[in-house]
Amino acid sequence: MRARPWQQGLAAFGSQKDRWNNADEIACLSGIAPVTVQSGKSRVVHQRWACPKYLKQTFHEVADSARKYCPWTKARYNQLKDGGMKQNAAIRKLARSWIRILFRDWQTGQPFDCDRYVTGLLRRNPELANYLPKS
Repeated sequence: MRARPWQQGLAAFGSQKDRWNNADEIACLSGIAPVTVQSGKSRVVHQRWACPKYLKQTFHEVADSARKYCPWTKARYNQLKDGGMKQNAAIRKLARSWIRILFRDWQTGQPFDCDRYVTGLLRRNPELANYLPKS
């Protein structure tokens, strides 16, 4: 049986819980987090190239799969696209959210509660309600 993408993402964290201090460390290592280059008055943000490609691909696939089957991920993707973000950048942004979710699940051992997450997400981003399916 083939592992689901989010199971591959959890496997990427390893079994040593004190290895990572937070989800951002994993996002940087995996290449999902962007790189900011700043000098004087110029500032450029670009995709991270020096990273484990398989790990980056894994998290990209997690987010892309979730975009197709998870209502809040699909809604957030559509919101980002309507805001002018390109497809791969939007998927990387979703991947960073999923890394945070998976990291917390991995640290606490508690399963992901989608309804609770959506409630918090709507509190921080009320416009997302326009993209969620009506229930």
